[in-house]
Amino acid sequence: LSLCMPGAINQLMNEIDRYNIDILAIQETRWIDSGVSKIGKYTYMYSGRSDNKHERGTGFIIHEKIAQNIVDFKPINDRICLLTVAMKKIKLTLICAYAPTD
Repeated sequence: LSLCMPGAINQLMNEIDRYNIDILAIQETRWIDSGVSKIGKYTYMYSGRSDNKHERGTGFIIHEKIAQNIVDFKPINDRICLLTVAMKKIKLTLICAYAPTD
């Protein structure tokens, strides 16, 4: 299942709900460019290719109860992105990286 297929992102959101996940790092998103999309009670921040090819890609899906604590999102390229979240006493930076095996 590729996230660039119609309905795939909604199917993923249903699974995230089912498992009660607040922050999910994902790879092989296959979305073009970088950006932020609000999808229901989730925010999807992604980093993809800029040449209109639906390949590679990384991102984070964040539940609305955590989204207010986001300090920064840095899409580095189609293989790496960073998410900084303010915790009670520290700022936590999460790294999402994609390293293909072939």
